[in-house]
Amino acid sequence: MRFGEYELSLPLVPALVVLLLIGVLLSLGAWQLERADEKRAISREMHDRQESSPSRLPLEVTDPETLRYRRVKLAGRFEESRQFLLDNQMNRGTVGVNVLTPFKLAGRDEVVLVDRGWLPWGAYRNRLPDVAVSREPVSLIGAVYVPYGEGFRIGGMDSGGGDWPTLIQYLDFDRISALLGYPVLPMTVRLESPAEVGYERNWVDPPANPQRHISYAIQWFALAAVLLVIYLALHLKRRDRHPHGEEADHEV
Repeated sequence: MRFGEYELSLPLVPALVVLLLIGVLLSLGAWQLERADEKRAISREMHDRQESSPSRLPLEVTDPETLRYRRVKLAGRFEESRQFLLDNQMNRGTVGVNVLTPFKLAGRDEVVLVDRGWLPWGAYRNRLPDVAVSREPVSLIGAVYVPYGEGFRIGGMDSGGGDWPTLIQYLDFDRISALLGYPVLPMTVRLESPAEVGYERNWVDPPANPQRHISYAIQWFALAAVLLVIYLALHLKRRDRHPHGEEADHEV
């Protein structure tokens, strides 16, 4: 293939390999754009639900993810004797725990974990913080949180020692139900009020900024373009004429 004094020669096998790699890079870029759209949808969902008025927690929960970030009202009492401390929770650079307390809904069999907020570790990790709470009936307002997948897990959720409150490394609702001896809704409710039954509540949601994914997409597309340019440059030759009219090839 000639372009004026230049000629492009593309060997078949290397060309196919390069095209395959470019296709992979473009696919990765397109996937990042899809992730950006998902994050936009999450951000809109978070905003809309956090601005809504609280409603009573639906008692028939068939798909918990449809309730994520929805503000709810709860009436019932805390099961103070069996609480969970979610370990390795960061707050302004300090490590601590989130206090998860079972909450028995009034007049129902359902139990939901209420995240009462964050507490820092003391001087010694073998001394758990005091998380006592009244068992008197109380009305709460909070926001439903459902984890996005299982995340990265190493080992068991808890030590299996049977002590209360018990320290856990992640949320496994089947395991939590087994430890409590009754079913627990597969969600937590992040406490908003009343303040006197909670701790520090600086809720941090999963990143919902699509800009990061757009930046990744640009990088993948740029890599595809660079690969194409380099490959074409390596196979583009200039044809020079000698005094007697003969042509010679020179790589560009």
